[in-house]
Amino acid sequence: MSRKKVFLLLISLIMMSLFSNIAFGQQQGLGGVADTIHNLFGFITDVVTLDKLVNNQPAALFWAKFLIWLLLFSVIYFGATFVFTGRNRIATVVALVIAIMGAVTIPNTVIIGIFQTYSLAAGFLVWFVPVAAGLYVAHK
Repeated sequence: MSRKKVFLLLISLIMMSLFSNIAFGQQQGLGGVADTIHNLFGFITDVVTLDKLVNNQPAALFWAKFLIWLLLFSVIYFGATFVFTGRNRIATVVALVIAIMGAVTIPNTVIIGIFQTYSLAAGFLVWFVPVAAGLYVAHK
């Protein structure tokens, strides 16, 4: 098998194990890891809902702006590495400052609109990409 096929097989197995509801192997398995991840980040799905965003709850708006900041930072950092080649610290600072300015100054109504618009697209990607990767690996 080529390296590419092995890599795609491993990625599809990892994705399928993340999104499956059944346990493979022994009783303990990865259950502890999944519980730890859920304990650390599981509250975000309870806090950031469209109902809470529409009602302008501060915790929901904070976490929504934080998620948007993460997205802005990653995109701007990617672009800044091309502008500031060989100067990763400058690219990091520029991306950090611009992403903070962008996330803090976005009005709450725009945040609500972003989450209403892109929640369907994000849900579609979360469920479609692993299925497509599995079908691609199975076909090859």
